[in-house]
Amino acid sequence: MPKKIDQSQDEWFEHTEDLWRQPKELRSRLKLLADENVPQSLIVELKSARISVKTAAETNLCGLSDEKIFDYAKKTGMVLLSLDADFWSDRRFPLQQGGGVIWLNVDDNDVQGALRAFGLIYGTFAKSFGGNWSRGLKARACPDRFFLKMISSAGCKVIYELRLKRRCLVAREAIPSGQSFP
Repeated sequence: MPKKIDQSQDEWFEHTEDLWRQPKELRSRLKLLADENVPQSLIVELKSARISVKTAAETNLCGLSDEKIFDYAKKTGMVLLSLDADFWSDRRFPLQQGGGVIWLNVDDNDVQGALRAFGLIYGTFAKSFGGNWSRGLKARACPDRFFLKMISSAGCKVIYELRLKRRCLVAREAIPSGQSFP
């Protein structure tokens, strides 16, 4: 059981590296597919940090629908990186159909915010979680926190909020299992 950090109404608990992985699940390397709207300067930073990232242009996906880009990422085992909030929608892109998404929840022109948001989620979660997003995991990354949307072990959709607190990553259930969310 994860160690609780805060006994207030918002039950924060310490995140551990294996919290959302299945027992004995092998870690694969994170591979990103950057949507057209991801700034080129962010792509350059990711590649210089030796993060595996292909762009929509490199994969001949420019101008295609969101659905086709999402399907391509899913079929190739890549996690879709986008500034497009549409990918957070479970109506258009259902969690239960698998595939992974990292939505950088920043203004299109905010490259520094996008770098901070990606750095936070990558450094504290995505790097150690790797490419195991195929079960259907969506992340909404902000510069100061991120949210993970997934199917719980009980089969319900759930959202967790994660942030750095006193030099460790803590999480709380933002929307409890079984309740509806966008």
